[in-house]
Amino acid sequence: MTYGSWSRSGVKGVLVATAISSPIAFAQDVPFPPPQKTICAPNNFVDKEKLATYLLRKYPVSALAVATVATAEPRHLQQANSSQKLLAVLLNNLELCKKSCTPSDVDLLGGISGDMIHVMLGHLSQSYKPTREVLPSELFGPDARNQIQCMVTAEGRPIEAAGSLFTPPPASKSNFRVRGNANHLSIDRSSQQEFAATEKSIANLSNNHLTESKTTKLVGVIGYSIPGAARDGVNGNRLEIIPYVGINRNVVNVSATSTVKPSLSDTRDIGVLFSKFTPIDSGAPEGYLINIRPDYLADYKTSSRLLSLNLEYVPVINSVLNSFIPLADGLIGLKPIFSVKNNYGHFSDRGDATVAASNRDYVRLGVQVGVAVVSNIPLLPLDASTTYVKLGARNRDTAIGYSKTAVNLSLDPKKYVGIGLSYAHGKREDTGKSEKLGEVGLTVRF
Repeated sequence: MTYGSWSRSGVKGVLVATAISSPIAFAQDVPFPPPQKTICAPNNFVDKEKLATYLLRKYPVSALAVATVATAEPRHLQQANSSQKLLAVLLNNLELCKKSCTPSDVDLLGGISGDMIHVMLGHLSQSYKPTREVLPSELFGPDARNQIQCMVTAEGRPIEAAGSLFTPPPASKSNFRVRGNANHLSIDRSSQQEFAATEKSIANLSNNHLTESKTTKLVGVIGYSIPGAARDGVNGNRLEIIPYVGINRNVVNVSATSTVKPSLSDTRDIGVLFSKFTPIDSGAPEGYLINIRPDYLADYKTSSRLLSLNLEYVPVINSVLNSFIPLADGLIGLKPIFSVKNNYGHFSDRGDATVAASNRDYVRLGVQVGVAVVSNIPLLPLDASTTYVKLGARNRDTAIGYSKTAVNLSLDPKKYVGIGLSYAHGKREDTGKSEKLGEVGLTVRF
């Protein structure tokens, strides 16, 4: 079926054809931006017909949306004998559709509009450079001056946008997520680069014959994502509710003749992460993420019990902050990290005599800064990150200063399992206790 047949049968034919291409039946999980070979012409400009067809494959609107637009522009819709013309009419009546279309169609058209605003504002100009800054509806209109240039190297090789060369993994039937950090449970596996930069759970079992010591470590969080209803139909406005359980256990056992001191760190926690992303505009990639996380932590070494409320504000500016910047023709992604944190804690049990005096209720405010790097080279599946958390404390409460650097080599294409090297030191954000650890182990995330 092609969109070109619609003009011959008028609006009725458009409705039938669009109904056949309903989101349930034909929605395709294809990346955006697409690879240049799928939408670029030999003259290194985007073929707008191919781009429109690609967008309608990714966001196939229903017959109801077309019917709504038909009441506003019947003459123009009858002349929509191509994907490009149909898309121009649909985008030109986006406000009308917001009032009369189904929430699904509003989201689909919002997705098209958001993706194209992203391009037309020049956010992907390293790969797709617009000749004029115009609205998406104008791009697909008849003005030939509105074009998008496909950027290539001096040798004529396409400069691909980060993520465009990789097909997203099929949607998982499981909502379970495994991470090394509870706040990272908000990142879905379908966001490939973001997922690759998440903190991993780690398992490590070592026997050092020189120091006559054995170390067992298990750190991780497992949660279950429950999608929440967005408060409005704006595409990208999402809410997730993720109950979770976590463990941080690090045990060093030594022989009687060992020169190494034995140690034990053993905490378990349960909580719920409420994660809400709000875009600055319909479908826009920029916006802000708010994480609200009540947590109950039990320290089995000191017998203390802590109730906490952890708040995090994460501003997202595409290709600038908390968003990956494509480097080296998209082969490497660089993500500057910044968030504002505000934590409240109450000890329901201050623990044994060794810690009771220092375990005081607290209010802490500060920031997290850092950077993550992800390789998009299939033969070199590396990712690395370094972060520093600094939280000031009210009165005599314990201030937090904690840094962590990690490098991971993935062992499977979906980056679920890997070998990780990490080093962390400072006062832990959850317990306020000092920690200094360097380790190599098996990493898992899902």
